[in-house]
Amino acid sequence: MYSPDGRWWWNGTEWVPAPQWRTRYEITPWTRQLQVAVLALQAIGVVFAAFILPFIFNQSLTQQAALSGDPQTTEAVRQVFAGVLIFAAVFALVLVAVLVVGVLMLWRWLYWYLMLSYGFALLALPLNVVNALGYGTIQYPSWYFFIVFPLAVVQGALCVWMVIAYRRYGNWARRKIVEPA
Repeated sequence: MYSPDGRWWWNGTEWVPAPQWRTRYEITPWTRQLQVAVLALQAIGVVFAAFILPFIFNQSLTQQAALSGDPQTTEAVRQVFAGVLIFAAVFALVLVAVLVVGVLMLWRWLYWYLMLSYGFALLALPLNVVNALGYGTIQYPSWYFFIVFPLAVVQGALCVWMVIAYRRYGNWARRKIVEPA
């Protein structure tokens, strides 16, 4: 039994100073593999977004021009879209930088965030099926779905791997070692 402040321990006959424990994490063979897999998937996602966003931007502008017919309105919408695209690119670069640093530094909160987001990526598959069948609001090119479906499956597999790594070792597949100080 420990005292309320945690400094003393009852050994059955008297109160003695409580032992101090130090916690450290030890990497396993899975740790680096998991880091590489996460960073590779994020790199693929960034490259894919860099190719698909201009397409969506152009398609939205084409739809807006067809709806309005006014060149001034079309130009105003083009400038707003360009501003939003620039803001999104800067925000995405900052987010990717935080992600890379977090993966390399093995941040625990990032592990949970990535595991959950990879799991939720599987929930987007039905919406992608609807879009692939042509019932969505934006008509994507057919090559889009040849990339999105495998990426979602890879994200789901990575989520499962992260759950198994956590159950086997701990977050980022690291063993927690508790030893006396």
